Parts: sequence; C-alpha cells; structure tokens
Amino acid sequence: MISTNKKAMLAAAAVCSVLLLSACTNNSVAPNSNTGTVQENSQNQSGQNQNSTNPDNSSNSDSTAASEQLVSEFQSLLGQGGKLPEAFEFLDKHADQLKPEHASQMLLALEDAQIEDLQSLLDQYFSGNNQEQIVGIYEIGDSLEELIHKAKDADLKALLQDTLDSGYQLNTAEGMFGPELDYRRTAQYSDIATEDTAAYLKLKSAESEQASQRDAALVIPWEELLKRAVAAEDFLNNYPDSSSKEDVAAMFSNYKNTVFLGANNTPLFAYENNVMDEAARKAYTDAVAGDTAAEGTLLGDLKKFMDEAAKSDYKLTDSLEQFREQLIK
Repeated sequence: MISTNKKAMLAAAAVCSVLLLSACTNNSVAPNSNTGTVQENSQNQSGQNQNSTNPDNSSNSDSTAASEQLVSEFQSLLGQGGKLPEAFEFLDKHADQLKPEHASQMLLALEDAQIEDLQSLLDQYFSGNNQEQIVGIYEIGDSLEELIHKAKDADLKALLQDTLDSGYQLNTAEGMFGPELDYRRTAQYSDIATEDTAAYLKLKSAESEQASQRDAALVIPWEELLKRAVAAEDFLNNYPDSSSKEDVAAMFSNYKNTVFLGANNTPLFAYENNVMDEAARKAYTDAVAGDTAAEGTLLGDLKKFMDEAAKSDYKLTDSLEQFREQLIK
C-alpha cells in the first residue's frame, strides 16, 4: 500500500512541476481594444449619409463577434468540470475562427482548468492498485502513449488515455507516478495566439520537454539553464503588460537563483572544496565573452560575477558570496 506521506510527496512534485517556475494561476487575457470595431458611416461626395457600413469593417465585426461567442462557449464548457478532452477538441475544431486575443484567453483559461483538475486526477493514480500496475509495465523513457499501449487493465488504460487527452504527461518521483501539465500540447496553438502568449507557452513547453530540475538536481546543461533564464528575462522586457508576466517573473527568479547558486544536488560551487563547477565556468565564460552584456541584465550581472570570481581563481570566498547575494537580491 502506498503511504500517505509518499502520496503527498508526489502531489508536491506534481504541483512543483507546474508552479516551481510559475505563479499559481493565470488570469485570462482581456480582449485587446483594437479588435475590429465598426467605424462610423462615411458620407458620399454629394454630402448624403450612406446607410451601409464598409463591407470590410462589417465582415471584421462579424468575425470578432463570432470569435467572442466561441470564447463564451469554451468557458461554459470548462465550467462544467472534467471536460478537458472536449476543450482540446473544441480548440482543434475552431482554431481558424479565433482572433489571436481570444485564442490566448482560451488557452490561459484552459491552463487554469488543468491546474484546478490536477489534484483530482492525481488521486485516481493512487486509487486501487494503479501505482503497482504502472510500476509493473513502466520502463525508463516510456512515453504516456507507450504506457497506454502496454496497459492491459481496462480501467488503467482509460485513466492513462484520459491523462493524455486532458493535456497532461506522466511524472515520476521516488518510484511513484502522477500527472503534470504538458505545455507542449497547448504550445501547438501558439500560431493562433498573441505574441506574448505564444512566447509564454514556448517557455513553459521547454520545461515540459525537459524539466530543468528533478529531485533537487539540475538535469539540463548550464548553457540551457542560462538560455532559458535569458528567454524569461526577454519576455518580461518585451511584454511588460502581459497577463502572464507574474508567472514568467517567478520562472525568471528561479532560473536566476539557479544560475548563481546551482541546485541542492548540483551546486555551482562544490560543497567539498568551494570550487566552481567546471562545466558551469566554461558555459558562463563563453556567454559573457566581450562587453556586449547590458548593465542590469542577467548577462550583465553574470559578467560582473565571473570577473569577481576570477580574482579568487573561481573559488567561493566570503567576499564573493556577499557579492553574489547582492546580485540575487
């Protein structure tokens, strides 16, 4: 039998996979103000008022109204609960009818619904002997699709299929299994969304493709960590008014801390001798080569840090640690 503590551990891991690099929820994007409003009728050359509107404006107004109606229907669908597979089907069916601002509103509302349903779905993974069955068929590297194919028990197969259809992937921690959001699924709709939502989903889908940390260890190269941190910083600079800015700010904060500190099981400076990780040193040195990093940016701070670290031959001293603490603040 799976202990309550272990279930809580996986629950925490599942939530962390969603929230560690983001805030708890997203607010839906409000429709932009420039969504094709109908302009006033013009007058003809003789000064008489025209009763008909510009055909192009009328068509644009109609398409905007239709797009807004789809948003209303989508929100109603999500409000019923347990309708995530149907929500994805709805997006597939109506993607080409949506205005970008409405598509973004729907995608972020879908994310909220997935987060809300996560605990309920996780509970099902600890029902009966589902954990034991998954352990019996799972091989390292198996995708959710492969587990669905392997599963013989009808109820387990249905659970795994519902997990996939609802836009989740399978997370494993301490030998246990549970769902986590798979942002690669929603990122498939990036081309119909606004620029900021597309950029947000790209950031999140990178974590779904390969989480930056697992079991308190950095599991991506230092170069990739820095790349993700810079991408998050660029988002905040490029989209200061985005409804996703708080989520990305939390992601950036975590990335930045990891850049300068490492992870508990992958420290930037080795616990035994306080020397900087060799791979990190090379990645950081290459990244800040030259004088192109702007003051106040992550790369600018990193350059100052590496210059300071060079003075102690890349060994963590008291003065370097104090310098680092100021950068993290």
